[in-house]
Amino acid sequence: MLECIFFVFLIILATLGFIEILKILLLKFFNFKYTSYTPKEILVIPLNEKSENLEIFLRKLIFKMKWNKRIDNQRIIFLDLGMDRESKRIYNIINKDYGFLCLSNLEKLPDFFKNTIDNN
Repeated sequence: MLECIFFVFLIILATLGFIEILKILLLKFFNFKYTSYTPKEILVIPLNEKSENLEIFLRKLIFKMKWNKRIDNQRIIFLDLGMDRESKRIYNIINKDYGFLCLSNLEKLPDFFKNTIDNN
């Protein structure tokens, strides 16, 4: 009796394992994660003369994006409204670590959105 229960339990686990393997293979084969239907999210952060605690804010934001695994679909644009040297230095430091950051000003911003929409 105990052997039958163990055998049924083993068959159920084998079936679930086979389904998981099949799901992983199908997701890899069809590459569902990076289809053209995946929406891109763009976050615009305006930076003016003195931005207090900018680095802490950005590192916290990037950590939350990584934690939610939404970092592949994200784009952060720093809008230069007269940034000071310290803010530009912080931008350069964080930009070395993450490739989805952009620096733009008010004149170039419409062109950036147009290029982003045309690429999708």
